[in-house]
Amino acid sequence: MQIDKIHNIKGKQIAGFSVMPVCLRGYKGIGRIIRGLAAVLMTLLLCLMGYLAVQAASPSDWNEVRGTFNQKDGSQYNSGKLQLLPLDNGCVLFELDVMQGSEAEDISTDFRLSGTFYVEEDGTGTCEEETENGLVSLRFVLDGDTITVTQTGTLPVPVEGIYIWLGESLEVTPESAGELLEGLATATTSLNHNNGEYRLEMSDMEVDGWFYDMKAVFADTGVLIGEFLIANDLSAVYRIDTEEPILIYGSADSMMEAVYDVVLEEGEEALTVAGSETDIGDGLEYSIPLVTAMPSRSTLPVGETAKVVSVTPGNVPAMITCTSENPEVAAVDADGVITGISPGTAVITGTISVDGSEKAFSFDLNVWVKSIQALDIKTDIQVGESVTMNAQPIGVSTPISWSVSNTDLAEIDAATGVFTGKKEGQLTLIAQSDDLKREWAINVGSVSGSDDNVAAKASVPASSNAGEKATGNSGSLLASIIGILLVIGVVAFVLMKRKRKHPNP
Repeated sequence: MQIDKIHNIKGKQIAGFSVMPVCLRGYKGIGRIIRGLAAVLMTLLLCLMGYLAVQAASPSDWNEVRGTFNQKDGSQYNSGKLQLLPLDNGCVLFELDVMQGSEAEDISTDFRLSGTFYVEEDGTGTCEEETENGLVSLRFVLDGDTITVTQTGTLPVPVEGIYIWLGESLEVTPESAGELLEGLATATTSLNHNNGEYRLEMSDMEVDGWFYDMKAVFADTGVLIGEFLIANDLSAVYRIDTEEPILIYGSADSMMEAVYDVVLEEGEEALTVAGSETDIGDGLEYSIPLVTAMPSRSTLPVGETAKVVSVTPGNVPAMITCTSENPEVAAVDADGVITGISPGTAVITGTISVDGSEKAFSFDLNVWVKSIQALDIKTDIQVGESVTMNAQPIGVSTPISWSVSNTDLAEIDAATGVFTGKKEGQLTLIAQSDDLKREWAINVGSVSGSDDNVAAKASVPASSNAGEKATGNSGSLLASIIGILLVIGVVAFVLMKRKRKHPNP
């Protein structure tokens, strides 16, 4: 019995041990499966990482990111705006302008943060800002038309979130302008904190509708370090504490395309530039190009000259090439000097170039001859009549001085031109302004009356001669009648005498 039990136990043990190799073989199969799955997962992960690396933004992608992004799912009391501007040194200028509030309490808090971040090799931007609440770290991730901002640290208003592309336009602020200057190379700005602390001061008003003036001065002495013109869309920066403005960042492309509005004062006329669009609207405001070329004189006398001059904001330097489409009216030389040749209208066309950016221009120029233009001149005046002579000098500013050739026949006020006839006759009216002079023949007396008198005088001798001829003709006729009657009488007397000598039987 015991032996049997022992055998049974051994048998169970043997049986038990006989199961274990099977289980171990199963565990080895599962291990192989797990190892295979792990290898597949690792391969997939590596492929995914490679795919993400291909899809992730590269540092060069940030060079195309210029414009404004709006915070996703913003509301009236909770919104945000992100402006990005790539710089030449591999950094990106940013400005976050966010608002957080409560509709129930009808309050909100605005917060603006400007700075620059460096784009890492993995395509993400990182920035650290020292604030009153300690160090704040920001991370910017570019994904197509969206920017994801994550924040580590405390700010007065959280700026993290997803920002969606809105457009290329940018708006300058003192903060963004300052960050732009400090993000540029020290060699171009002379801004270096190692030379002493400085502050930046930006004007409140635009310069010529395009730039903001910003000065950098030492904080302790106020001595000027540099002065700059910053475009209102952050597209360009010029340094102007030099002999002439120098472009140190960006380009003039945006400036060349811009226009500005001009508000007309009462009675003023709009200045139009040929070849440009002019929108007068209600008649009080119109737009003209920000950069163009114009003649130094609005009109040009024959024989005189004008200069084609550039019109640029901040007087930034420009180069001009131009030609005349009507050289018989006005000629233009290589230096842009226009000479008036003959009266008429000349069309001047050309190109204006500013720091490599170029655009076309065109304007009309009226060429004329100096003269005195008669406006109201009366040439037939009655004795005792007073009239005002009116003429206008063209090309000179000196008022007309009036005079007459014979003061016995008439008199005239030299300044007002009031002419008064005194005695019948003909004289010369003279208008003079500087070297210009014009004359008119004036008849004093009734022109129609003079003609009647002449006719009357002419008719008197004519009538007398006719009378004389009529009287002579009447005498001859009477003499003829008397002669005939005498002849008849003589014939009758002779016949009667003969009848008496020879009476009838």
